[in-house]
Amino acid sequence: APSSCPGPPSPSASAPPPPAPAPSSFLSVNMANFVRKLVSGSKARFKDKHLDIELDLVYVTDNIIIMGYPATGVEGFYRNRREDAKKFLDHRHGKNYWVFNFCPVRENSYPASFFEGRVSRYPFPDHQYVLPRMVVQGEPC
Repeated sequence: APSSCPGPPSPSASAPPPPAPAPSSFLSVNMANFVRKLVSGSKARFKDKHLDIELDLVYVTDNIIIMGYPATGVEGFYRNRREDAKKFLDHRHGKNYWVFNFCPVRENSYPASFFEGRVSRYPFPDHQYVLPRMVVQGEPC
């Protein structure tokens, strides 16, 4: 006996083929960028089209950059990824950079070896003004 349920629609010659599935890395990068934009809100993010990365950073001068904490793991999903920060610094500045970590807690530190030893740590309360003389005269932790 014939079924009363209609079958799937016959393909139309003019219908475009379904899109190919995107690679998982493409999806994870786009999802991470989306989450970072949500966290950043209306703040501008630095976009490097050549490296295909977006970072929470600003050039204060040609020689001074302020950026968010370079994180790993889940934190890297909504903060600057540590690998992206290093890729950016290496690409734009070669070996001519030094990272000053002002994060107030030890949990937000990272091995200086990740940035080839070019890291000094000065724990400082979050969202406070750092006097330049503190960095010049201070001893890194």
